[in-house]
Amino acid sequence: MVVNEMRLNQSKQKKRRRRILLVAVIGVFFLLVLALNQSGPRQEAGKSKTTSKKTSTKATFKDSKKFRDNGNRPTYVQGPLVNQMDQELKSNGFKGSVLVVKNGQIVLNRAYGKANQSGDKNKITTTYPLASITKNITGVMLVKVLHDHGYNFETKVSKFYPNLPHADTVTVKDLVDMTSGYTVDRFSQKNLSEEAYINDVVKRSTYQPQYGENGKWRYSAANYMIVSGILRKLSHKSYDELLAEYIQPYYHVENNPQFLSNSHRPVAYKLDGQHPIDAPKAAFYSEVGTGNTYATPYTYYKVLTDEINGKLISKAQFRALTHPIPGKQYAGGVYTFQSNNAYGGHGTLVGFESSYRISQDGKTGIFLFSNQMSQPANEALTIRYFNDLMKP
Repeated sequence: MVVNEMRLNQSKQKKRRRRILLVAVIGVFFLLVLALNQSGPRQEAGKSKTTSKKTSTKATFKDSKKFRDNGNRPTYVQGPLVNQMDQELKSNGFKGSVLVVKNGQIVLNRAYGKANQSGDKNKITTTYPLASITKNITGVMLVKVLHDHGYNFETKVSKFYPNLPHADTVTVKDLVDMTSGYTVDRFSQKNLSEEAYINDVVKRSTYQPQYGENGKWRYSAANYMIVSGILRKLSHKSYDELLAEYIQPYYHVENNPQFLSNSHRPVAYKLDGQHPIDAPKAAFYSEVGTGNTYATPYTYYKVLTDEINGKLISKAQFRALTHPIPGKQYAGGVYTFQSNNAYGGHGTLVGFESSYRISQDGKTGIFLFSNQMSQPANEALTIRYFNDLMKP
C-alpha cells in the first residue's frame, strides 16, 4: 500500500516536472520571438530616422524624386525678336544652344551648329560647361552645408584655414563676395586630386590689402577654391558627392566625369569654327567649385529661377548669398544689375562660353551657351537681346 502510494507520488512529480519544463521551453520561445520582433522595429526606426535626416537636408520639394528641370523641349514662337535673334545666330555660324523667356513663357529653345568632329549636332539637351557660373551652384551648396553644420556667412575663415593671411578677420561671406583680398596667379595644370588642387591654391594664395579692406572688390577664383575646401572640411565629402546630394536629385547638372566621358559631348572650337581646341584634362578638373559643372541652358534657368522663388534655398538665403556689398555687383556667383533689375552671369573655359541675363522676378531672360570662341564675346549679344526683351 505504501509502495503504491510512493509510486503514485513519484509519477505525479514526474508529470509536474514535465509540465514545468514544457512551460519553461514555451516561455523561452516566446521571449526569443518577442526579442526578435523588438529588434526589427528598432532597426527600421533607425533607418527611417536616417532617411528623414537626409531628406530634410537635401530636399525642399514635396516629391524628392521628381526632376525640377523636366519639360526641356524645342520651342520657337514666331515674333520680331525671336526671328531676328535666330537669323543672327545662324548668320554668325553660332555653335551652341539658346533659351529665351518672356513674361514666364519660353519663346525660343533651340540649338545650333555642330557639337564635335564626329558629326554630332548640338541639341537642346546638349550640356555645356557652366564655367564661372558654377560659382553660383557652389554658393547654394555652401548655404546648405553651413546651415547643416551650425555655421553662417559671418564665420571667420580661420575656423577652417587658420594659416591663411588675415584669416581671423576674413569671413565666409567675404569669400563668396570676392572681397576677401585673396588672389592666386593661376591654377595648377598638373593632374591632381580634388583635395590637392584646393590645397595648392590655399598654399599659394596671397593677401592683397588693397582688395581685402574697406569694401574693395576683385574677381579671383581663389575665393571659391577656398570655399570648396571649406565644404570638404565641414561635410567630409568631395565636391561631386555634395553635387550628388544637393543638386543632382532635382536637376540634370553634370560633373566632370559625366561630361567628359560622354562620347557625344561638345568640344570647343577656335574662332574659325573649324579647328577644335585641344584642352587637357586638368583644365576642367582644376576648377574645383569655380568651373566644374555642366548643364543645358534650360536646366540652369530652372536652377536659378528655383533659387529666386525660394524652392532650392529659401528666399532669405538667396538674398544673403547674392546680395553684394554697397557699390558692387557680385555676390554668390551672381551679378546684380540694379539699373535694369536683373541678374547675370558669364563664364569662359577653354573655348566654351556661357552667359545669361534674367529679370529679378525670374520671368524674362536669355541663356546663351556656346562651344566656339567668339569675338566679341557672346555676352555682348546676350546683353543686347536681354535689353530688347525688357522693353514693354
